[in-house]
Amino acid sequence: MRILITGVSGLVGLATARRLVGAGHDVLGVSRSAPLELPRGARHRSLDVRDAAGLREAAAGVDAILHCAFMLDDRAGADAMTAVNLTGTANVLAAAEATGARRVVFLSSSTVYGGHPERYRRTLREADGPHPHPDHPYAHQKIRCEQLLAEATERGLETLAVRSGVILGRGTDNRLQEALAAPAQVAPPDALPWQLIHHDDLARFLVGALEPGAPTGVVNVVAPDGVPLRDLAAALGRPAVPVPTSVLRKATKLPGVRIAAGELEFAFGMPQLDTTRLTEEFGFTPAWSSAETAEDTRLAVMGRSTFRGRVRSLPGRTGYDHQVVPGSVGPADGAPLAWAADNATRGQFDTPVDPRFPVYSQTNLSEALPGPCTPLTIDVQGRGLRGTTTAVARLLGLPEPLRTEACARLQAVHGHCFYINASGTWQLAAQMPGTSPDALADQWVGRHVAELPGAKAAIPGTWKAPAVGTLQRVRSVAGAGVGMLALAASVKRDVAELRRQVARLTALADRADDLPPQRLALGALLATDVLAWAWTVQGQLNLVSGAVLDRAGSADGPAHAELPSAATLRGVTDLARTAARTSGLIEVLTDAAPGRAERVQQQFPAFWAEVTRALQAFGHRGPGEAELASRRFGDDVDRLLATVGRAARSVSAAAPHTAPGRRSPLRRYADHLLHLREDNRDLTVRVMSALRRLALAQGARMTAAGRLADPEDVFYLLRDELADPPADAIERVRARRAERERLAALGMPAVFAGTWAARPGTIPLEAGESLSGIGIGGGKVRGRVRVVGPDTVEEFEPDEVLVAHVTDIGYTALFGYAAAVVTDLGGLMSHAALVAREYGVPCVVDTQEASDRLVTGALVEVDADAGTVTVLESATASDGTEVSA
Repeated sequence: MRILITGVSGLVGLATARRLVGAGHDVLGVSRSAPLELPRGARHRSLDVRDAAGLREAAAGVDAILHCAFMLDDRAGADAMTAVNLTGTANVLAAAEATGARRVVFLSSSTVYGGHPERYRRTLREADGPHPHPDHPYAHQKIRCEQLLAEATERGLETLAVRSGVILGRGTDNRLQEALAAPAQVAPPDALPWQLIHHDDLARFLVGALEPGAPTGVVNVVAPDGVPLRDLAAALGRPAVPVPTSVLRKATKLPGVRIAAGELEFAFGMPQLDTTRLTEEFGFTPAWSSAETAEDTRLAVMGRSTFRGRVRSLPGRTGYDHQVVPGSVGPADGAPLAWAADNATRGQFDTPVDPRFPVYSQTNLSEALPGPCTPLTIDVQGRGLRGTTTAVARLLGLPEPLRTEACARLQAVHGHCFYINASGTWQLAAQMPGTSPDALADQWVGRHVAELPGAKAAIPGTWKAPAVGTLQRVRSVAGAGVGMLALAASVKRDVAELRRQVARLTALADRADDLPPQRLALGALLATDVLAWAWTVQGQLNLVSGAVLDRAGSADGPAHAELPSAATLRGVTDLARTAARTSGLIEVLTDAAPGRAERVQQQFPAFWAEVTRALQAFGHRGPGEAELASRRFGDDVDRLLATVGRAARSVSAAAPHTAPGRRSPLRRYADHLLHLREDNRDLTVRVMSALRRLALAQGARMTAAGRLADPEDVFYLLRDELADPPADAIERVRARRAERERLAALGMPAVFAGTWAARPGTIPLEAGESLSGIGIGGGKVRGRVRVVGPDTVEEFEPDEVLVAHVTDIGYTALFGYAAAVVTDLGGLMSHAALVAREYGVPCVVDTQEASDRLVTGALVEVDADAGTVTVLESATASDGTEVSA
């Protein structure tokens, strides 16, 4: 269908637009200003509903109109409120009738019933009719709009008035957020519970209500339960103050108070609505209860408080943002964007480039997201990364267009691979006190600087920061410094909040198979939003901890053995030591015949209990763990057992003893921030794991319904398609999978300036040929090559040379028994470099093509001093013939 949404920049209009676009509908949204994050594929037109001619033009050819544009109060003047609400609704109906739109759905409100506790000790049906307080202009105007709809229905138009309960949820960003973000919540002892409706639930209902032939008239849309105001306050993390209603009534008469008497009566004498028509005629049941909606709304007010009528972020806190700047947003100065590759080459999810910030690098970011990534990973992880850089840009007070560049394209996608915008980051570093842009550029671009046109001079790009006076510069530096200090003092509370949200998501994921269909779908959407916020907290922690760690110096390994990032290596090593001293266990662990896990569980129950505890610690992790399609250790215990069996051949059965050294106060504080950062990182990966589990469960149900061909096809959907995929989902998945395979075969460059081209095809190295890279740790060793990826790590044998495109924490356990490590990507501070230094493993990173040109079984010499990998013998098959790639 073609659907017009008025008020698309509002909470309900935007949530519904996302749902409609995800289901494959053609959506045009109108509002006075565009939403920050318009759904991919939706169109927007700047338009005021008071513009009758503009509405008629926008409505041409649409099948249905969703009318959400409404002014909540008279802050802009009583006349403006009347014109928007009443004249605007009349204009919408006239446009529908003039252009032939079949159906209009109007977002009304339960306020039409009024707030009179003495009348509403029973539930109200739609036929009970409106009865608002005389002093509640908003409710009276909703009633008049419902009358306009009824009159249009008599003229042949299908109309529906949706009397929604109080609309809340994590996306709440309106006047309700202003009220709920107050430092305390007023809860009169005689107040009635609030019936809520989650904005995602309401959007789900509205999608069905827009279908031709759906019921008409009036319907109550609300969760059947109510949440007492004391419980609502507790869910929001606010104290409840039991002020009598009589005192509050008097307060509305005080000068400067902008709460109408009718609003007060409604808030504390809220009607309880009957949902019989909703369930029986529309077949709709809310997925979120009122209590669950209240808990979800906590994110909307977390780290925020209302001051002088405005919602403000508390110093040092990282508030949740329901909308994130898209990578396609244009610069504030109107400069044009360009594509980095031609139409035939680039991927459909590529980020456009501002030519003033031309240099992009895969270094560092590639270890978390090496690519080519699946569409869901691109959509969800990219959104989270943009939230991170947006928070940094906000903290530093960057000038335009650098601010927009930092929010939208500091981390970008090219060829389904994630890149750091080295030019934008160089300019950002130049704005940060105590940071060397050139030193950071060396880290990102490294030895590839000669590949850039203009070499190192190309990195800053052509944008010039505006000249600022000394006083302005001092203020800017002081502001950033104060912000960093506030972060250091407060970010622990954000990590604690993320732990609460992880518990919520884990509980959902644990019962994913038993969740009602829509609860599962909306749970997956919740996970994508929590992940975006988790990344934002991570970015803030990286910023503040990095500044302190730079001054405290490097840390030694034993002092940080308990970090979550070390859990995988620690767990595999401990399990391997147990296996090494348990008679017969290694043989069972290395027996690849089917049923290995069952044999271990039956024959070695004590060891199996240890495995179970280990999975609780790191089962959510695994190689390529930021790619949502990658398996975790908890997904397949057999691969963990295989890894432990191989490690057991090369470890000592005795645990090493290390004594912590003395630490300065600065070092101890740096350790505190480091632990906090790694705790948050681990929690972020737990969110990814929960999202993966929820998405797979959703994929299984879609497959059973014939909407996908395979459960894992869900990773080729986008975020807005998770809840209700389009009718052509199977075809979209097939095309996206083919594009990912095409891009994987291209070979993306490590660094490019302005435009990129695929690397030429590669052939295996022959004996005597070498690759060069960056040597880490020193030393020279020989060993047989084992090329591994996220799905083949369990094949790695002790004393082999680990060759991978890139490594992340999920590969860490393999370092414990590798002869050497070689990667295509990475710099001096990459995961492979850091872990290799810590464990004394010779390593060469940034070879660009080791995983393509080295063949499993080849004998190589890894010289970490020279940064070279030389083939001594080609790999051979069992019949003696040479093996090629």
